[in-house]
Amino acid sequence: MIILGIDPGSRKTGFGCIEKSGKSLKLLGQGVIQLNAKNSMDQRLLELSMGLEKLIKEYGPSILAIEKAFVKNNIQSALRLGETRGAIMVSGARHSLSVVEYSPAEVKKSVAGNGRADKEQLAKMVRLLCGARDLEFETLDASDAISIAVCHALSSGRSPLSAPRRGGKLSRALGLS
Repeated sequence: MIILGIDPGSRKTGFGCIEKSGKSLKLLGQGVIQLNAKNSMDQRLLELSMGLEKLIKEYGPSILAIEKAFVKNNIQSALRLGETRGAIMVSGARHSLSVVEYSPAEVKKSVAGNGRADKEQLAKMVRLLCGARDLEFETLDASDAISIAVCHALSSGRSPLSAPRRGGKLSRALGLS
């Protein structure tokens, strides 16, 4: 099973792709889709969609795991994040991927055993679980994305707090695949 983890952002979207074979996890790739902040939002969403298209073709995942949105104080940021997540989900559905969502607390609890784990704890556990103690993460966004993919791998395909959203059937019904 190949899982593409996504940490959505309207300027930088982190990605991490892992392969689960039995109980072992192997990191296939990581990085960031850098979006041009000078472009309009519709252009950034197009850039993001095209970047995801390349990743999906390169890695051939069957699952797209994405972080759920959470709102702090800035409603405009929350709206932008929602638009970004929508573009990511449509890209997954267009390729008949199963799209699953996990909250930050679910990811932390699944990967590090603590829903309030910090980024260093998550990174340490990802290295351990992927058998790559010397792994250097390209960015924190990539590290977060790998954690999301690992969360899905450890959850046996189901989020304990919510049912996954599946894009495959919908995209076939709409004639998109």
